[in-house]
Order: sequence, then structure tokens, then C-alpha cells
Amino acid sequence: MTGNPTAGDQTERVEQAARARLQEQLQELAWVEARRRMGLGDRPPYAPGDGSPEQQRASWLAMLAACELLREELKDWATVAAHAAARVGADYGDLGDAVSITRQAARKRWPGLADTAKAARGRENAEPNP
Repeated sequence: MTGNPTAGDQTERVEQAARARLQEQLQELAWVEARRRMGLGDRPPYAPGDGSPEQQRASWLAMLAACELLREELKDWATVAAHAAARVGADYGDLGDAVSITRQAARKRWPGLADTAKAARGRENAEPNP
């Protein structure tokens, strides 16, 4: 064993760093929404959990509400993306692979997309190649 990092190790580190950046961005977005909900503007607390016990409680509850809002919005966007992918021929296997779930789980999450994907593939087959 040489101790040299492999391409797989490098890819994993890049993926971990990208995920960490995404988590930071989502946390910042949630905190911006929590601050808006609390009507803080430029006033403290400047981070969730700062301030008096009552401010900490309020900030974490506002953060929870903001996270729930983000979760719902992201769920809706995932559905939009799944429908769009199906319209251009992605099947349940493709959708499942994209979100690391089985084909069956994708079918359960987004029922009715099989016909959309079949129609898209039918259009592809019917169009003459230029």
C-alpha cells in the first residue's frame, strides 16, 4: 500500500466538500428566513441560539419553521424536476438512480410518470434524425 490517494478518494473528498458547502448555504438560507420571520432586520441575535434563553428559543423555533418551509419547497422542486426528466424520456430507474432510491421507490414517490416517459421515448423514436 503506497498511501497515495486514489482517484476515488479524491472524488469522495470533492463530493464531501461540495456537500458541506451546500449544507452551509442551506443553513444560511434557513437563518435568513428565520430572521425574517422574527422581524429582526439588523438586530441580534446574529446566529441561531445567541442571546437570552427566550431569544434562543425563539430563534431555534423560527429556524425550525424555516427548515420546514425549505423542505416543502425542495420537495415540490424535486417533483417538478422528476416530471421534467420524464418528459424527456427518463424512466423510474433513472429517477431512482438520481436520488439514490430504487426504481420501485421512485414509482411510489412519483406515480404516473411511466406514461410520460414512454410518450417522450415514442416522440424520440418518431422524429427523423437530421
